[in-house]
Amino acid sequence: MLPEVQLNDIYGYIYVSFWQTFWGKFLIGSIFFAVITFFIFACFYIIRRRRACCTPEQVALAVLEGLEVRVCVSRGEFKSLYFDLTRVVKLYLQERFEIRTYDKTDCEIVVALGAAKHFKRVIDIVQVVLQGAQGVRFANEVALKKQVVRDIKRVNSLVALGIVYVERENSKKKK
Repeated sequence: MLPEVQLNDIYGYIYVSFWQTFWGKFLIGSIFFAVITFFIFACFYIIRRRRACCTPEQVALAVLEGLEVRVCVSRGEFKSLYFDLTRVVKLYLQERFEIRTYDKTDCEIVVALGAAKHFKRVIDIVQVVLQGAQGVRFANEVALKKQVVRDIKRVNSLVALGIVYVERENSKKKK
């Protein structure tokens, strides 16, 4: 009887492809790592570039334009409008003046602004707008319409004051 012959016994190992060697695996792994790293850095670069194109003032003014267009009929719509208005104020304060607002009450935000020694006028505007938002549930609709228009104008002036604040800070840094 003939012994069992395997394919390796007849032909043997003549050639091992490069990708099966240690250096082939190392090269493939290095290329894979480089491609993944490139995509991660490209994503961070794109995100940072998108953020840099819009200043907090531009973002706040764009949202405020949308709020001015809204027409409110019921008290619930006024509450929703004031919620959006206070959210714009808080996000603007967080971005421009670097004050953490997402975990603070309205009173704590005013105190934090005072502790940071910002403009007195900025503190006054923020205080009036945030107090107006708290008074929405007690006012009638005619008074609310007038108050909403006034508060939106106040927030616009707050953003304008922020622009002045940034210009002053930049001029101080240049000196």
